[in-house]
Amino acid sequence: MTVVPEISEKVLAYALGFVRKAIDQTRPRRAAGEGEQQAQKLTLNELMAYCDETNEEKIRAYPGAGTRLQKIVCLAMAAAAVLFALSVFSGTATAASIAIVLSFCGAGLFIYRFFFDGTKLSFLAARRTSANLFGKRYARFEPLRRVVLVTRCDAPQKLRKPIFGSATPNLLTLTGLLGTALLFVCTAVFLFAGAPEKNGFFGFLAVVCALFVPCYVYAAFLADPNEVSAGISEALVPTATALGVLKSLYDRSERYERTEVCLLVSGAEFSARAGSYAFAKKHKKLYSDIPTVFIPIETLTTTKRLSVFFRSGTGSAQAASVVAEAADNLNLRLDRETSPLGSACFTPFAAAGFDSCSVGTSRRLLAKDGEVQSVDEIDKNAVAAMGALLIESLNYFDSYGG
Repeated sequence: MTVVPEISEKVLAYALGFVRKAIDQTRPRRAAGEGEQQAQKLTLNELMAYCDETNEEKIRAYPGAGTRLQKIVCLAMAAAAVLFALSVFSGTATAASIAIVLSFCGAGLFIYRFFFDGTKLSFLAARRTSANLFGKRYARFEPLRRVVLVTRCDAPQKLRKPIFGSATPNLLTLTGLLGTALLFVCTAVFLFAGAPEKNGFFGFLAVVCALFVPCYVYAAFLADPNEVSAGISEALVPTATALGVLKSLYDRSERYERTEVCLLVSGAEFSARAGSYAFAKKHKKLYSDIPTVFIPIETLTTTKRLSVFFRSGTGSAQAASVVAEAADNLNLRLDRETSPLGSACFTPFAAAGFDSCSVGTSRRLLAKDGEVQSVDEIDKNAVAAMGALLIESLNYFDSYGG
């Protein structure tokens, strides 16, 4: 059975109304906080209305651990640059030895935590309780495939005066990694050369490395641990869009022949993707009964440039190709953006062995235009286009069967 891939004006108004209600009736939606719980309660009520089966599972999260680790790493790198300079101008190897250890450990911890979603350092923050919400709409006959849309209700931490807008975190990451690599190499060469005192060449390198110190300090205090952003385009619009898809199916009494359609609203997603990792780990065996595809919806702001995010050479690429085929059939421009490292919402599911990819506004466009700050700024066409793309993608998955 092929479902007409469109979001009606009625459903579109419903989706935007959900966003407005979530903003008006909830406190700031910090991961595993009271605001997130309030938003989840609203979302669960909607799931119960449009799904045949719903479930809520409590999970553990450590909100703030990433921010604290970032601060520790950045300040350690600033200290390493200063120690290298002191060592160069004093001709002692002790400070340089400490600097090279700090730079190596700092880079390793940063890459582990932010590129590979490492969770072993979560103890840096207190443990809190959040929840995963799950809704399932049955197939018309015995299912041969399951497609799980994934969204979230919490909001990311607010940034303190980002100089370069939405591109600030990425620019700081690249600059910081460059500075760290330069510092490590310079310190290693200095020590290998016998730590010569007041050497002009190494003095120049020390000054260059010191130029990165303001960057490290700025990055250390960029995220405000006491405030979260509105999280409209990052969380509420994706959730409203997915709910709109379920409502469209419900209102038209439509079911896919052999495909279960599910929605996972992951808890504390902006705390190291706690909900997604917890769900993938707990249900890895249960949801391996039939081919299961996870499709998280990432930040959604505009239809100017939509993208499907995937990892080459894996089941992620296979899932992305189906979504791209659906977009072509709708004459909808959809770029393909690879994620070689763990930097996309589909990562927890791909790591568990599920076919998965994510969809949303291109990161290249987000870096230029920024994110939605109020309900009035929501691009209705983006919600309608993404909803239509998801429905058409479900059509394609259903036609491929198991």
